[in-house]
Amino acid sequence: MTTIGPALEAIGADATFDQESVTEEMGKIFYLSRIFENTLRQLRPTILFQSIYYHIVGMAWVLACRRRNVLTVDIQHGRLGPHEGHYTQLTAAPPEGYDLIPDLVWCWGRQTKHDIEVDKKPGCVRHGGIIGGNAWLARWRYHPAAVTPELRSFDAYCAGRRRILVSLQPLESPIGVELLKAIMTAPKDWLWLLRVHPLRRHTMSEIGGILANAGVTNVEIELATNLPLFPLLARTDHHVTAFSSVAVEAAAFDIRTSLIGPEGLQIFGPQLARDIFRFTPIAPMLLAHIHESLVLPRAPLDDDFIDMRPDAADRALDILLGEGK
Repeated sequence: MTTIGPALEAIGADATFDQESVTEEMGKIFYLSRIFENTLRQLRPTILFQSIYYHIVGMAWVLACRRRNVLTVDIQHGRLGPHEGHYTQLTAAPPEGYDLIPDLVWCWGRQTKHDIEVDKKPGCVRHGGIIGGNAWLARWRYHPAAVTPELRSFDAYCAGRRRILVSLQPLESPIGVELLKAIMTAPKDWLWLLRVHPLRRHTMSEIGGILANAGVTNVEIELATNLPLFPLLARTDHHVTAFSSVAVEAAAFDIRTSLIGPEGLQIFGPQLARDIFRFTPIAPMLLAHIHESLVLPRAPLDDDFIDMRPDAADRALDILLGEGK
């Protein structure tokens, strides 16, 4: 039997695997899949939806569904670029596809579908994309729910101020030097809403300490992090991030984004080309872009990354139910 190490070396892959650990994880997947097969046998579903399949439980569900002939669909959870290893670049996929990768990806729009399919091995019948939009985003964009007490308190706190939402990334430095400079020199009626990345919630006190030591008071962290994203975007005037996929969700709310990280240059090329986003790596550029966007009339942005047609989800479900029969 070929071991993993030599097999990777043979194809020039620069990766290291602990074969014992990989074998143990595979055993867990097989064990769980047998349990899930029993569940599927009882429930007899047509389709299984999940989001972020690439963990032991998720892959076990995919394997069980493959054995029970149940269609598996992974719902897009953020921006998937052309080099997202869990979904794209399946250049060696066998004709029937891989047993641990979902049959289809529910894509927000045509760009993601293209990125998934453009380099997939010709002849592989699985692992493509289907465009279904982002139904939850569309719900909040066009039919917002009643204002909760938490949102009412947030609105009162922000009254009279321009709201700059900053989607922080899980980077080594929670707040970059240039971002801090911009916050410190911005007009006093700008309120910076710092939304901490889910993987870095434990750094909220650290970020608060950095801002307190710098004498910064025109920021809010707790509500910006804990409130649901979409009602927060509905109350935002401008968006700032290094490379968070919140940028394309903000565009669906007609909000422009300032990119402060070089990673965004490659990730958001189409949006940069249309000036929906702008690369602003230093504080003066960031402040100038925010000033500019705040004086522009609010208008729909020319971004089709998310299919915002009201019937996008229904169209996708009709197709999927037809495939699953």
